[in-house]
Amino acid sequence: RTSRAVLVGVFAVFAACALADEDPALPGTANYETQLVGLQSSEGHLNPQFTQEGGDFKIFVDNGDIKMLVLTLVLHLAKYDMLHCPIITINDEPFEYSPIQPLIFKVKLNESIAPFDKMFRIKIADPSGPSGAWPFARLNAHEYNLHVLQPPDFDHIVEAQSLMVTSSAGQELISAETFDPQQEVYTYHVAGEVESVVLAPRCGVFATGMKINGESVNIND
Repeated sequence: RTSRAVLVGVFAVFAACALADEDPALPGTANYETQLVGLQSSEGHLNPQFTQEGGDFKIFVDNGDIKMLVLTLVLHLAKYDMLHCPIITINDEPFEYSPIQPLIFKVKLNESIAPFDKMFRIKIADPSGPSGAWPFARLNAHEYNLHVLQPPDFDHIVEAQSLMVTSSAGQELISAETFDPQQEVYTYHVAGEVESVVLAPRCGVFATGMKINGESVNIND
């Protein structure tokens, strides 16, 4: 009985080792892996939390000053022959990578004060292409839809882009201070014969309203 128990135990250990040392799946085989095991973001948070089987995710970057988002795609490299890694495309464009280097994809965010709202389709596919007889051929692939959002730069949206003041006779008046969106006070010297002046502040395209002395006026009027 003891010898039999030892034999069974040795066989179990051998079977476990054989499973762990199983050769990587080759393209075109049923167990070829076409999923990420991780998706990491340098900014914001992924919602919902990443899962291999998931499909739709959002990243909300709440800091409007961030100009670059770095995504790191993580493959389970132990499952691949390094010469037969999956094909990765992002928005149908080939994503070139080396399996011995981190898989980095950079997303340029707000290059202006506008909000950022863009979809990225990340597809992991078997490099052997579709398998099966036509018209039932099927591509072994998995796609992740990543929706990246960033709010507009509100601090700059509420800044005036320019300020022009003219007299009732149509003459432009020059401020004692050089215009700067950060400047809050401007001084104009008006001749005594001028009966009125026209204020013409201009807001950016993403501003939604304007007030002068607390009263709402048509924007950029």
